[in-house]
Order: sequence, then C-alpha cells, then structure tokens
Amino acid sequence: MPRRYRLRSPGRLRERMTTRNIGMKTLAAAAGVPRSRISHLRAGRVRTVRADTAMLIAAALTGGDLTVLFEPVTGGREDAA
Repeated sequence: MPRRYRLRSPGRLRERMTTRNIGMKTLAAAAGVPRSRISHLRAGRVRTVRADTAMLIAAALTGGDLTVLFEPVTGGREDAA
C-alpha cells in the first residue's frame, strides 16, 4: 500500500462534505487530524496525506471508496501533511 495519497480535487472534497453535511471539525475528528489540515486540503494548500488519514477521510465521506477522493503518490517529494 502506498504511504501517501494525493487529493484528486479540493472541489470534490468540499462537494462531498456538503453532500454528507459534514463540517471541518467533524471530519477532522473522524480522521484524527487538526481542523486546519482539513481546511488546507479544502483550499488546495495541502494536496497529500498519509495513507491512514486518506482512508479515514474516505470512510467518512464516501463509505470507504478511497479512489473517489484520492490517488496514490507514486514517487518524488510531496507535501508533508
């Protein structure tokens, strides 16, 4: 399993949060990250997260389908989020 995943689209994340009526604080708690991490993902300031974080976000917003929101990072240096 890849160690990091890249958010496919900040807009898609915002859309899923709106559709599921999940706020930043609630999603942050579900993913075990600070609220600011979710804010940075939504704004596109941070594009990558650890695999466990991506899985928890996907579980909260897609029922667990990781590929709806994220794609694996295949190499190179990425954000440290």
